[in-house]
Amino acid sequence: MRLGLIAFIFLFSSLASAQTPASWKSILAKPELQLSRADLIVYDHFLQIYKVAEKGYASAYLLDKGLKESGKNPRLALFHEWLSDLKRFPTLPHEELMLTCQEMRGRLKTTFGLARRLLLQRLVYCRQISLQQMAPLALAAGGLTPTSIMFLKRFMHNFLYGRNQADFLWFMQRLDGKEELRQVVSTLVTEYVMKRRREVPRDLIPTLVITPDLTRHIQNYGLDAESTRQVFYSEYSRMIEQAYKAIDLKQKDKVATLMEQMKNWLKLNITRLPVDTTLGRYSDLGKNLWRNGYEIYSKGVFDYVAMTGNAEQKEDAQFFRFWIMGSKDEWKDAISWAKDEKLFERYEKLTDSRLKYWLAYGQQQTGKTVEARKLWEKLIERHPLSFYGIMASKSLQAFHPESRLGSFYKTINQEQPIELQIKDVDPTVIEAWKRLRAWSRLDAKGFLASELRGFSKSFIPGITSRVASEKMPLVESDAYLLTAALVGEEQNYIESFKFVYTALDGKKVRFNRFLLEILYPKPYYVELQKVLKNAKVDPLVVLSLIRQESVFNPDARSRVGARGLMQLMPTTARQMQRSVREKHLAVPKTNLEIGAKYFQKLHRRYDGNLVYVLAAYNAGEARVERWKGLYFSGDEMLMNVESIPFLETRNYVKLIFRNLFFYKTLEGSKDLTDPATFNQIYDVTLGFKR
Repeated sequence: MRLGLIAFIFLFSSLASAQTPASWKSILAKPELQLSRADLIVYDHFLQIYKVAEKGYASAYLLDKGLKESGKNPRLALFHEWLSDLKRFPTLPHEELMLTCQEMRGRLKTTFGLARRLLLQRLVYCRQISLQQMAPLALAAGGLTPTSIMFLKRFMHNFLYGRNQADFLWFMQRLDGKEELRQVVSTLVTEYVMKRRREVPRDLIPTLVITPDLTRHIQNYGLDAESTRQVFYSEYSRMIEQAYKAIDLKQKDKVATLMEQMKNWLKLNITRLPVDTTLGRYSDLGKNLWRNGYEIYSKGVFDYVAMTGNAEQKEDAQFFRFWIMGSKDEWKDAISWAKDEKLFERYEKLTDSRLKYWLAYGQQQTGKTVEARKLWEKLIERHPLSFYGIMASKSLQAFHPESRLGSFYKTINQEQPIELQIKDVDPTVIEAWKRLRAWSRLDAKGFLASELRGFSKSFIPGITSRVASEKMPLVESDAYLLTAALVGEEQNYIESFKFVYTALDGKKVRFNRFLLEILYPKPYYVELQKVLKNAKVDPLVVLSLIRQESVFNPDARSRVGARGLMQLMPTTARQMQRSVREKHLAVPKTNLEIGAKYFQKLHRRYDGNLVYVLAAYNAGEARVERWKGLYFSGDEMLMNVESIPFLETRNYVKLIFRNLFFYKTLEGSKDLTDPATFNQIYDVTLGFKR
């Protein structure tokens, strides 16, 4: 067996429940990890002080109150230092204050987590006070000291583009009428923007002394450049709209002419456009061309995007270039093209699990069965939580039952002990875990994000450094999972999920039952079982949908007005219950009852075909009816999913099938199968066959 696979199995595929679920529950229930009401009140007070200070105002009353609270408790030393600095900065002599700012800047490299966020706020405040002191001193002296000039140079990025931009504009306005002073500072600004080829902020331009050098720079990187980009992008938009119109009207000759013009125009002008946005629209046009029978032009579009786009756009274009042939069973041509593009050589570096799955499938279809097996195994190793990781395991079960990774998800309940010992963890880390709960409960997104970065950068490496080398990966995994679980315990599921996914990408955690329980919690499941008691719809299907729609947030609201757990549009809700009002959709019980009723309606209409049901829930029934005649093919579940024309809907269906698979896997003892071929991924015990 390959060394890489052995290493992966050691780290990831000991698919275990960490003793038993109760073991993790007992850790989560430890008294030292609980958050008291008194703790929550204190942390909330610090949070309010921070919010006020973010506006550039440090309230003496709030600072004194916070200093009193933090001074009597060693656990709060982090906050005491922060508050002490905020209070003393306005009292420091100017030269000392500027040196203090520079000293704090040097500490950023070795400061992580919440401590870094508090340090950054102090630094912003320090720069603000320094500028406020500098203006009257410079006006009185008729010039700047060498220390002031060095200070301005050191922090020029923050003054032009960072959080002190308004403070610097105020400073320059104070120098109005003092031409020598304005000239000195304007020269510093000009040198900075020219060296780094950056735009000058528009609001700042009237306060500067405009030299010929600065004029030329503004023309190249400022207002004139922005105006030029807008003109070129407007022309590009016009060409895109013309192409869509010609496609809709089936004007083949005009489509050919427009695509040739656009190809040549982009080659000449791509640098004058917002590249990512431009290529994203071009790629969408390519997909529309392909679906309407203009294969040759769509290939040209994808070739150009693959050559010019960012990493994500490149792989997306390569997938569609490959899929154009594969969807017509022209697998030999597809594989030949992929080899020319060196996709197999770069397979492990690819990040698009969809592209990786179908590359392996193409190998299988062309008789390269050994190669296909290896590629599917690599896919599971790299993307165990993805829709295509699941599909790879099903393909291994179907085509390569001898593969060890074909049963990757079946052995989730194998026993694995918890290696992390809470009693050996430093008290500062215990305190940080409690703070995580506080920021989650208070919905303090910035503080929570900082704390989680602190765990990744400092706290968890510190925990693992205290154990024997052979146990480091195991303890590291447990620490990451416990951190995510504590956030999830406070119903902040989004941040909990993101933390786990990032850790998985970095190969920091083992894939085990506890990981799945963190990622696939069951809030509102009991309520769903009651609502769907006599229905043919499995409550886990709807739970999977809710996880994707709202991440269990009853107050969730989309940009188009969908509300609540099941993200119901008010018009749809009123079709199911005429008396319902928009505000009622934020009530979990009401939202679940109406949403479940609508889902059952779709389930009956499409005879339980979840591809159709889920696509209709996301994109509307009228669109699904149109797609059935154009893109869908019988009961071939996976082909139908890949053929959904809307990217959002296509990904939506895949993710809900993925959610359902893992919820079914965690159920274990229940019936996990659906005999209908169009719901094959529903079945966690059998292989997938096209």
